[in-house]
Amino acid sequence: MITSIEIITAIKLALKEFGEYTYYDKGAAEVMDIPAIVERLKLMTNAEIVAVLGELDKVESEVVDTGPCLSDICYAFDDWTETERCDCLFKSEIFHKWY
Repeated sequence: MITSIEIITAIKLALKEFGEYTYYDKGAAEVMDIPAIVERLKLMTNAEIVAVLGELDKVESEVVDTGPCLSDICYAFDDWTETERCDCLFKSEIFHKWY
C-alpha cells in the first residue's frame, strides 16, 4: 500500500533532485520510480487506488503539481494483466482525467 502523502513526498524529492524542467519536460517517470509506486497501488483495492489518486488530484497545484505524476501512474496501468480490475479502473473519473 501507498499513501498520497508518500507520493507527494516522492514528487518533492524528484523536483529537488532533478528540477522542474526535467519533471515537466521529460515526465515524472524519468525522475521518479513510477513502477514501484504502481506496484504498491496494485496491492490495494480499486476503491483505495481511486481514493489515493483522487487525493493527489485534489492537491494538484496547492502543495505540488501532481499532474505529471498522476498521468504517468495512469499510463503505467496499461500493461496490468488483471484485466477486469484494470478495466474497472479505466472507467473511473480519475483515469478519464489523467490518462
